[in-house]
Amino acid sequence: MGYGYYSHDAHVAMTSARAAQPAREVFTQSSCHPLMNPKGVKARECRDSAEHPNSVGIVFALDVSGSMGEIPRRLATETLPTFMKTLLEAGVPDPQVLFMGVGCARSDRAPLQVGQFESTEKLMDQWLTWLFLEGGGGGGNESYELAMYFAARHTDMDCVRKRNHKGYFFVTGDEPSNPNVLK
Repeated sequence: MGYGYYSHDAHVAMTSARAAQPAREVFTQSSCHPLMNPKGVKARECRDSAEHPNSVGIVFALDVSGSMGEIPRRLATETLPTFMKTLLEAGVPDPQVLFMGVGCARSDRAPLQVGQFESTEKLMDQWLTWLFLEGGGGGGNESYELAMYFAARHTDMDCVRKRNHKGYFFVTGDEPSNPNVLK
């Protein structure tokens, strides 16, 4: 993935147009989007291309439990264009962004949701807004380890293969990791 060019102005226009919308209007999924189901996924790829010869993988693992649903909404309606502009101004050459949704492995219907690495504002926005904001979790049971495991074992990035650069992994959450969740 990761083809096409990023336009900050188009991204600002897209997010501004829905800035006043509540989360339920921005995130309309009532279950895990079929293309975001990680079951059976061997790898999500972040590849160099003629348009992006120095791709850098950026993973956003977002807690989609009830207490944290505001963060995906703010990214989709306000802050993601600023983050992308900051990356580009900081010298990250060809960022390709992948969104994950993280819930509770014990109680949620969709404890992990995984998008694709993308370079354009339109496709980044698509994967972000396809997240199912389940609203479950709670009580210290969010399974951030699932996102970390997927990123470590099921991503294949040219920045690592070709340039020995690991990319970036961001996780948002409000609970400490639970080492017993996968036992």
